[in-house]
Amino acid sequence: MRFVLGGLLALASGIAAAEDAGHALYQRGEGATAVLAGGAARMPARAFPCANCHGADTLGGREGGVVVPPVGWSRLSVPTPRRPAYDGPALTRALAEGLDPARRPLGAAMPRFEVAPEALAALASALAAIEAEQQAGIHGAELLLRPPSDAAARAGFEAALARLNDEGGAHGRLLRAARPNEPAALDLSDLSAVANALAAAEARALLSAAAEDGLTALAVAGPPPDRGLQAQAAAAGVALGPSSAAVLVLGALSDDRAAALEATAIYARRDALSPALIAAAARPGLHLILTDPFPEAAAWARMTGQGRSAALGHAAARMAHEAAVRAGRRCSVARLAAALAEVTGRDVAIRRQKAPGVASFPQEEPAGP
Repeated sequence: MRFVLGGLLALASGIAAAEDAGHALYQRGEGATAVLAGGAARMPARAFPCANCHGADTLGGREGGVVVPPVGWSRLSVPTPRRPAYDGPALTRALAEGLDPARRPLGAAMPRFEVAPEALAALASALAAIEAEQQAGIHGAELLLRPPSDAAARAGFEAALARLNDEGGAHGRLLRAARPNEPAALDLSDLSAVANALAAAEARALLSAAAEDGLTALAVAGPPPDRGLQAQAAAAGVALGPSSAAVLVLGALSDDRAAALEATAIYARRDALSPALIAAAARPGLHLILTDPFPEAAAWARMTGQGRSAALGHAAARMAHEAAVRAGRRCSVARLAAALAEVTGRDVAIRRQKAPGVASFPQEEPAGP
């Protein structure tokens, strides 16, 4: 959609270039000069792009304790109790003179700008396009997510969404897998990045534990260790033997064998296995139980007879839900992506607790009232 900016609208033949100039102005400050200290100082606006304060998603927020308003065109182009709607001349006046459509001064933190005509002509269209892109898949009652492409992972993904929605969703929105023709706010079709991020986060947490505890011998319960595990143990200076105060649990055990392991346990992901992880099982009487990938997802997979792909899809849905909660009610595509990066990049706390009665996976917490 094009928005007419009075006499500043570019000719139809130059609209595509002008729209690019509008994005460059908003996101990077290109095509403008910032006028500071009442005109005493001038510098390229690349140091003060609009997106730095108003956000790459146009939603505003807080900057240095100052409330920064949203500037999506759907907001600017409608009147409010304080001001008339913005149009082309009003937008020009706001940038050049720091006045709103009612000719009231804007905040003192708002710089003044001299803007190239082609960038100014495209700014409103850019604000509308950015706003539309950043709200793709985000609706009043729903948040749409691109589901995993793998069928098993999608089954786990949708099972987790159903439970999370039963618990209220995120800020009043239900989370739903997007249909092929629908835009999605988060794309989780490829779970390899999620899996890698989880493994890296858990490895960092295990490094912290390894710094506290030392290990010289490790007993193995379950299938015999493969050559990779043996090499990693040797690199960590750990002897794998038939008996030890520390026990590495590989795969499923019988209920009797699991019940016999009554010491505390460290839970970690199998694909995060490393010398540091092995060294983490240092304290006498400690179990190192390898699990995939979140405890809740692993428990669901075990109880329903599903495999690792389904468990990873289940975990991805939980991660997306946590990202939606962190991003808040006034979220955007960019804010959801940033929140998801925080979730997948966090250090995963090592859980020490009594060994569960069921082998390999910690039990899922019962749902609250």
